[in-house]
Amino acid sequence: MLEIEYSMTTSLDFLNTIVESYTNASGERVYVQENSLVFPPGIAEGKFSFYEIEPGLSICCLDCTFIKGVRFKRSDTKANDIKVLHVNLSTMPFWLNQQGKNSIDVGTGWKNAVFYGQSHFASEFVAEAGTVAKVINIYFTKDWWVTSNEVAARQYPSLISTLLDENVQRTIDLDLGMLLAAQEIIGAAPPIHALNLYYEGCARKIIALFINRLTTSLTSEEELDFSEVSRVIAAKDKILNELDQPVPTLEQVAEQCNVSKSKFSYLFRAVFNKAYSDFFLEAKMQKAADLLLEGYSIAEVGNALNYKNLGHFAGSFYSYYHTTPKFYKRSIFNKGK
Repeated sequence: MLEIEYSMTTSLDFLNTIVESYTNASGERVYVQENSLVFPPGIAEGKFSFYEIEPGLSICCLDCTFIKGVRFKRSDTKANDIKVLHVNLSTMPFWLNQQGKNSIDVGTGWKNAVFYGQSHFASEFVAEAGTVAKVINIYFTKDWWVTSNEVAARQYPSLISTLLDENVQRTIDLDLGMLLAAQEIIGAAPPIHALNLYYEGCARKIIALFINRLTTSLTSEEELDFSEVSRVIAAKDKILNELDQPVPTLEQVAEQCNVSKSKFSYLFRAVFNKAYSDFFLEAKMQKAADLLLEGYSIAEVGNALNYKNLGHFAGSFYSYYHTTPKFYKRSIFNKGK
């Protein structure tokens, strides 16, 4: 098992330290390209990215398979200045060892999948060979928190004071809101010309949901199976990225998710508050409107969304927007004159 040593920081030194440690431990070259680690074959594959959003705030995104087992050993720091919010979406657990005193199974479903830690506590995360890691880590300094979250500090003074206390470390159960927010960060392609703005919004949203989670009790998502919900979300993301292909039937996508048709329908509506067919009709129509706005012809838009019959496309568009694609396109360009 590879041992990767690092310390908690909100700067890009984080990636450089991981690169050096990985290279030394494996004997193979690991390097950084566009804020992401590039692994040699046989070590790991997938996404391991880090973004320094602004002074005192950063985010680390993992959607990665560790082909070789790895133990990430985080050293303690004398100054208790940096906090970490760790959200584990992996269906396989990570093992957290806090100063050799105890171990916590982080992330077997909803239970204990969110970990809040401090920089002056050393800790370890162990991922066995073959582990598929889907993780969001948000690092922030105490100074960043104090200057950026005055409203939360006024609203929940006791809670925020406790979170900033140097001795506080804890795990909490994941809820559906945090799951969806973290999955969106992992699965979505970020806007390349506004990365910092995008990830700042992502980080703040996760922190806000974490605070909300601490102040409210869990609801009915505890009744949902985590692995089934994860498969439904992954299927949704895949279909959204392939709107130029036929949307799978309910039977097909349920089979892909290894659940019954009725169970898939129930899970999809529970997670996304929409029926499966309505969700993807809305996605297609929003994509159609975007393409028309970009200047594509009606025929090009219909073809791009896999409509074999332009009359069918026009009918779907009219049912959704209560206007025809032709009139919609004309009204857009008339407004621009």
